Amino acid sequence: MGRQAPSVFILVPGPWREPADVVAGLNHHGVEAFVRTDAALEPGQIVVEVISDANLGAAFSWGRRGPLPDELVREVQLCDKAALLEVGCRLDREPHLLVGLGRALQAEGGVAVRMEGSGAASAWQPWLDHLESATPADIYESAVLVVKEDDGTYFTCGMHQFDLPDSQIEMEDASAAIDWLETFNVFQLAECPVLGSGHTFSP
Repeated sequence: MGRQAPSVFILVPGPWREPADVVAGLNHHGVEAFVRTDAALEPGQIVVEVISDANLGAAFSWGRRGPLPDELVREVQLCDKAALLEVGCRLDREPHLLVGLGRALQAEGGVAVRMEGSGAASAWQPWLDHLESATPADIYESAVLVVKEDDGTYFTCGMHQFDLPDSQIEMEDASAAIDWLETFNVFQLAECPVLGSGHTFSP
């Protein structure tokens, strides 16, 4: 079996009840999308399903830089369904696909957006601004979280959205650890280096 092509998942709470509602709304804004089937995802394709969750607010309580505003979380919590969309692309190479999709979902009543590859939730505007900028640092900012383990190890979550492995580092200083991880990962997005066992890195 061949290796699956990279894709990006986003979760968007909103007024939809069925996948066909989301597809119709997207098509109205010129975004081609399809209800999910068992067929393999094609490059550039967008497929949709709708999930039910009575506690969506909890899933949208935390963003890239910490807790999200209470007002936004309350608005999400008023929704009991969310559109789950898979986009057949590598995020850093085709951010425009996500920008167009996001704007259409927002216009159709989508409340907020969450990158399912990392769990990073966001209000619409910073997320759209980062992707529209299309710089490696801003695209990274839109999609990846840094997590701390109990043993003091810090690791990234979400680099597979760029078809890359996550990184980890062990440091006592949280700020320094995050800076190292982000510098290294943005370097990978900007320079596309070929890295092997034993290679070293310095900013």
